[in-house]
Amino acid sequence: MYGEALGLLNIPDSEPSWLNRIGAAARKAADDLARAKSSAGSLSRMPAAANRGFQEYADGGIVRTATQAVIGEAGPEVVIPLTKPSRAAQLMQRSGLAGMLSAATTMVQVFVGNEQLDSRTYRIVTENNQALSNSLSFGARGL
Repeated sequence: MYGEALGLLNIPDSEPSWLNRIGAAARKAADDLARAKSSAGSLSRMPAAANRGFQEYADGGIVRTATQAVIGEAGPEVVIPLTKPSRAAQLMQRSGLAGMLSAATTMVQVFVGNEQLDSRTYRIVTENNQALSNSLSFGARGL
């Protein structure tokens, strides 16, 4: 395509000077495009000098105000809004974070003898409520 554009711009010198100037400008633009196309393949990562003035969050962080930042410089990242729980949950689900966090949740179970603490507490409270109910209904005779 660029070669065709350059071929079309071969304007003879016998043409008026304004036409020559337009042709020269068009040839320069076509050359610039060709150079940009050839160098575009080497732009796979933003050069370090271009990051000046931008925060990099490859190791994470919390942003409290508007910030110019480079996102994804070290691979895939997710930005989660802290003030929109439903959107945060949606992003966590899509990124796989929800599964990672639920797998990391630790559950502690406490036993008293062979009985789990919450079951034991429920049993004792139920027994005490029954005794109190009998005492209130029948007086001392219910015990």
